[in-house]
Amino acid sequence: MVLKARTDLPPGTPLTVSVELPATRSPAQMLPPLDPVQGQDWPVLKEVMAVIAASDPMLARTIAQQVMPQPNKRLTTNLTFLLAALRGGDVGGWLGGEATQLLERKGAGPLLARLREDFLAAAQQATEPAADGWRSMPIPFGSLEAMQRLQLHVRSATDQDQSEDGRGENAKAQRFLLDLTLSRLGPMQLDGMVWPGRFDLMIRTRDLLPAELRQAMGDIFRSSLENVGFGGTIAFQTGAHFWVRAQGSRRALGGQTA
Repeated sequence: MVLKARTDLPPGTPLTVSVELPATRSPAQMLPPLDPVQGQDWPVLKEVMAVIAASDPMLARTIAQQVMPQPNKRLTTNLTFLLAALRGGDVGGWLGGEATQLLERKGAGPLLARLREDFLAAAQQATEPAADGWRSMPIPFGSLEAMQRLQLHVRSATDQDQSEDGRGENAKAQRFLLDLTLSRLGPMQLDGMVWPGRFDLMIRTRDLLPAELRQAMGDIFRSSLENVGFGGTIAFQTGAHFWVRAQGSRRALGGQTA
């Protein structure tokens, strides 16, 4: 040890040695913030669910099945509930009081605060559309073990949208894009136009879907429309050059800008 000071210390002088360590960041601070416009992951939400699962597996399973959007009979209900929570930035209302209290007890309050920041960022994006009118929202989707993120973009249909669809300028339509990646089929985009009593859907994939799968998807689509008294069409496009991108999404898929 070398004392970097010129001073004569008499024998017996007491010395105090302190070690200053660099400031460390908490696990919550190390997770990247949510980009509500693009991405296929939600790191903070995954970590929150991991903490809940480690402390109370039954509660985590309940949240995944009863709250998280999944391809089951509760999809519409859970998706509507999530969108309302995202628009209001209400992560506590979405997870539920039992889950938020558990996170606080386990010292995961900073992690919960980070998730609130993610929800607020998503709420701001949903209320402040891009220059081309799209409002973007991240959607967690799937099971507890295989949770992924979908990206939803919504806007009022433009005159160009409606003229391309051939339904006239006076029709009041909403258009949505849903970007997702499936384990077997790969990247997929659902491009929908919704009017009162009508729903048209375009399904885009990079590779051509098997004829049997396209037929089955068409049958399910038409049957679902009949059940709610809607008319509509379903069509398929193949190739990344057909992809529609919401402005500012910076997706790497390429394609036209809506």
